[in-house]
Amino acid sequence: MSSASSRLPATWFSAALLAAPVAHAQSITFTLIANQSTPSTDGSTIRGFNTPQLGGSTVVFGAHSENGLYSLFAAPAAGGALVKLADQNTPVPGGTGDFTPGDRGFVQPFQREGCNVPVVGSTHAAFVGNDAAGQFGVYSVPLTGGKTVLLVNDGTPIPGGPVPPQGVTNFNASYIPCNVSILGNSVTFDVIGGDGDGVYSVATNGHKLARIADNNTAEPATGPFPTAGNFFEPTMAGKTIVYIGATTGGPYGIYTGGNATPIAPVITDGDSEASDFDQFANPSVAHGTILFAAAYDLSENVNVLATVPLAGAAPKIIFNLQSTKIPAGALGDSFSQLGTDVNNYLGNDGYRRIFSAATQDLPPKPANTYDGVFTVCHGKLTKIMQTGDTVGTAQLRAINGISNLQLVTIGGTKVDQFAALITLGPATIPPTVDDGSPGIYVITMPDC
Repeated sequence: MSSASSRLPATWFSAALLAAPVAHAQSITFTLIANQSTPSTDGSTIRGFNTPQLGGSTVVFGAHSENGLYSLFAAPAAGGALVKLADQNTPVPGGTGDFTPGDRGFVQPFQREGCNVPVVGSTHAAFVGNDAAGQFGVYSVPLTGGKTVLLVNDGTPIPGGPVPPQGVTNFNASYIPCNVSILGNSVTFDVIGGDGDGVYSVATNGHKLARIADNNTAEPATGPFPTAGNFFEPTMAGKTIVYIGATTGGPYGIYTGGNATPIAPVITDGDSEASDFDQFANPSVAHGTILFAAAYDLSENVNVLATVPLAGAAPKIIFNLQSTKIPAGALGDSFSQLGTDVNNYLGNDGYRRIFSAATQDLPPKPANTYDGVFTVCHGKLTKIMQTGDTVGTAQLRAINGISNLQLVTIGGTKVDQFAALITLGPATIPPTVDDGSPGIYVITMPDC
């Protein structure tokens, strides 16, 4: 099937999470969106998945079939028929041939390796795609299926160009788009590599391409921004753009503004290596608060999660990899790693914060590790789910990535939701082997 609006059947499943008793246990449900029994666009079933994203009532995710066909799907968050947004038979607008996996085969065509997954807006999904000539671009597609729209690719004029020091006027193969975010019908993206390192915005119809911050952006106190890798991971809060960046000579940190609004730091490393914070990552904005990961106290590793008001103020550390204690009812003796997926491990709805993390048993116990998703609600850390938990009649065997977090109203009740790529299988002790069936699920719990 090649129609962009082809609809595919999917099963629906909801089951309570049965875990070890914890204080203030919450009612948590799992809704199956797709698994290895779900048909793909080529008549075979889906075999592998990428981390999903969730927006409103829609889940978007990439997958490949038993026959090796890569596709991008949308599906109702309540479960139901999948909608094909694009696959390897979809022509690339403004590009060469159809959407194509990378030259190493396993790199699927709707997400650049090491970059964030496709994102979900009010009417469109946005993603970084690869064409048959190996050219990456940013594209959008209606959530109901339909024509894919080119937003930017090689040859697109750089807004506010030429970019110093080389005076480049167009995006090109050295300026590769990576991380994409979307709010309503506005898309922001970063470009990694060359003089064009920067953050830009564009509408889902391909209009209104604008510079947010690059080497031409003047910051009144310190002059233009420096070159190479200092603008990335943009996200949006209303009309405010939030991103990681640095001014000439420092400081390095999280900034807002650009294009039509002044540049302003939210939090920085204090312009000194003696500062407590360094290596900011994955800012997530909701209800005037930024959740972010950072290295702390010169650790040179991402080891804390913190919040800071969008307007700027003293940050509040809510999780420390080295010192935070395992919550009641969770497996493991200490936290060992933040995230089970490099680019998607934080969620923030302004009230509840979630994150994925691994825990481990310490000697004299056997060296077992466990994937988990945890939440901070009203300052209290609790477990949402963890490998070894029972889901229906199966055991949760692995957590391979989580989406953003949203607060929505269903049937008149406010609930928190996120999507996840998890693996279910037969029960084993300990539950440390990724042996089972992967699938995309929406996890729903009472609001914070």
